[in-house]
Order: sequence, then structure tokens, then C-alpha cells
Amino acid sequence: MTIAVDGIVSGLDTSSIIDSLVAVYSISKEGLEDDVASYEDKQEALTGLMSRLDDLGTSLETLNSSTNFRAFTASSSDETSVLAEATGEAIAGAYTVDVDQLATSELEVSDQSFASHTDADTIAYGDYTITYGANDPVTITLDSSQTSLQDMVDAINDQVDGVTAYIVNNGSDTDPYQMVLVGEDTGAENTIDFVATAPLGAGATPSFTQTQAAQDAAFTINGISIASDSNIVNDAVPGLQLTLTQQTTSPTTVTITEDRATMVENIQGFVDAYNEVIDYIDTNSVYNSDAGIRAPFVGESGVQRVASGLASAITAQYSSGSAINALSLLGISTDSSGNLEFDTEDFGAALDDHYDEVEAMFTSDDGFAAALLGTTDTQGLIDVYVDSDTGTLQTRYDSLDSRIDDLGTQIERYEDRIDRYEARLRSQYEAMEITLGILESTTAYLDALFSTDSESS
Repeated sequence: MTIAVDGIVSGLDTSSIIDSLVAVYSISKEGLEDDVASYEDKQEALTGLMSRLDDLGTSLETLNSSTNFRAFTASSSDETSVLAEATGEAIAGAYTVDVDQLATSELEVSDQSFASHTDADTIAYGDYTITYGANDPVTITLDSSQTSLQDMVDAINDQVDGVTAYIVNNGSDTDPYQMVLVGEDTGAENTIDFVATAPLGAGATPSFTQTQAAQDAAFTINGISIASDSNIVNDAVPGLQLTLTQQTTSPTTVTITEDRATMVENIQGFVDAYNEVIDYIDTNSVYNSDAGIRAPFVGESGVQRVASGLASAITAQYSSGSAINALSLLGISTDSSGNLEFDTEDFGAALDDHYDEVEAMFTSDDGFAAALLGTTDTQGLIDVYVDSDTGTLQTRYDSLDSRIDDLGTQIERYEDRIDRYEARLRSQYEAMEITLGILESTTAYLDALFSTDSESS
């Protein structure tokens, strides 16, 4: 604990003097702390830039395959019977769908009814074997303490995959409880076989009657008969998912059309993500010495290479097409600030005249998207910047980390020197006050002594 010795003898404000001297001595440390704060600001800005570059990559991935680039919409003339959804693999056209039967799962109800679902000795204990579809048979064993209807339901649900058991109350005044077995999957092969292999005891041995058979959906598309073990059909027509909800009484027409609006939306998403990167770099590169503004990216040459690299990719020509070999030819151009502008009419015209080449610009290994995202054999421009091991921005971030650690060590050492300097000053000023006190006492003694001698003479 430091004890202040302010002006005991000298009358000086010793603490203020020491604080001022320490403050001057600490200027270098404060400079180091300012450097740390500056480097941390740079790291935060780099993190924001890498995040935006990742978003740019995500926006391009939305366009980077034929399935993703192409957009279609599907409609059904009878959505109470058939629902339709299209993907980029679809083929525009009309399809006539007739649903003869839906796929169903097997449902079996116990032949016996019981007065209680919890009373003991209701069900014979012992072994019961259940086979579901193509699965291996499963034998459940109830011991003599598991003889209620609920015990059997619990054992089936715990041990038999694909089969759900439950108890219903049929409302009867006597013996209202029945057990139900239902398959979890639709399709003709998913049958349920229940066999009492070794029942024991006084309880009843359950048997079951099928009330709904496991069956495949049966329907036609353009007159072609198709069977499916599910009412959600994905493989009958490429790129078309049909959901069958009920039998049809008349043909349902499913129409697939090209969805230009979604394609434009996806391109606009890329343009917006690109502009977000450029705006972020510009905002964080502002320098004004008169106003004392120095944004985090000032002096960061690696960041400026990101901006120039992206700009070069935007304006480059690509070999993915002959008529469409640059983004500008499909309505994407750069304005005076380096941002992208998107002309949807030019894009639509390019699709009308050169659909395959417009698609190739985003899906081909020789196209624009591949330049930024890379291929199986090449590293994309975005990864050059943000790769967690080799990316230039990530490497710069890591180097700042090392610099911050070094400065932290220097600051700690400086703080130790400052503490020692302050302690030395306090010791010196305390010694000065003590010396002054001694001199004052000596002076007073001599004054008194000489005054006494004068009086005596």
C-alpha cells in the first residue's frame, strides 16, 4: 500500500508531482494500448468482410448448378387430390394425373375387447413374434408381472421398429378396450404379422383382424400406370414432386412453367451480396487526416486486392459461351462506385436468345461462378481470401493476433516498469521530506543555541 507524503515539510503537492511524472513515463505504454485497439478494430473489420464474402459465395451456390439455376413452378387443377412442386430438373409442360388408390399402411385391431387396460392377468404372458415388412422377426417376451393390455402395448412400442401399438376405447359399456397395431410406413410390402409363439398363464391370447391393408399408391401420368409405396412421389417425372391426397374422379392437370421471377430473384441476391462486400470495403477504407478519420482498412493492401480481384472477375470474359461470355451481356454491369447494377430486361432477353449460355455462365467450370467458387480442380477466388488455413484475409487476421499478443507482453512489462518507477519516486520524495525535516530541526536547534549564547554574553 502506497502512503502519500504530500508536503509534510516542503509544502509541495508530492502526489500530483509523482502522478504527472508517471503519466509522462506512461506515454509509450498508452501508445502500445492504442496500437492494440487499432489492431482489434482491424480484426473486427476483417471478420465482417470474410462473413460478407461467405454470403457472396452462398448466393452464387444458389446458381451454381443446373438444378439450382433453373427455376420452375408447378400448379395442379385439383389441389384437393394432387399437389405438385417442381425443381430445376423439371421439364416445362402439362401432365395428366389420375389417382386410382392411395398408398396406405397396415392397420390391425384386436379381436378381443377388454374391461381394463391396466388390470393384471388380462393378457397371457410369454413369447409373441411380430414381423414387420421385410424386417427380421422380433420376439417380445412378457414375464408373469407383465400381463396387462398396457404392458403388451409398451413392449411392442419399445422393441418393434416400424410398428406402433396403442389402445382405443370403443365406447362400449362393457369391455371397451381394444389394442391397435399400425405400420409406420405405407406400401404393400409393409405388412404386420402377429403370432403368439408361447403364451402362458390365465390371460387372453390376443389375435388381430386387418382393417386396413398395406398397399401401394396406384395412379397414371399421361396414361402410363405407376405404383409407389408412398403418396409423395419424386421419381415419376424428373424434377416433379407429386403429393397424392385422395382418389380422383376426373383427370387432374399438372402444369410446369418456367419461373423467371425466381431466377431474377436469385441473380439479384448475388448482385446484392456483391454490393454488400464492396460497400463494406469502401466504408472501412475512409481516410481524412483533417477530420482525424482513419478507418480499419486504411493501409490494408490485402483488402484492396480483394476489391480489385472481384472487380476483375466481374469484367472478365469467360469461355463458357460464345455469344454470352461476360456478365455485362446478361444485364449485370458495374457503376462508377464499383457496385453492380442488374437490368432484368436485358437478362430476360439473354435467356430468350441464349438460355444455355446464360446458365453456363453460372454452372460451367469455365464460367463466372466457378471463378469465384472454384471447381474440383481449382481454388475459387473467395477461398483465396477466406480459406481458414491459407486465405489471405484469414492469414492477416492471424498475424494481427500474434502482434496483439506481442504488444500485450510489452504492455505488461511496461506496467511493471511504471510501478517500479512510481515506487522509486515516492521513496525519493519521502526521503527528501525526511531530509528537509532533519535540516529544519537542525536549523531550529542552531537558532536556539546561538540565541542563548547571545543572551549569555
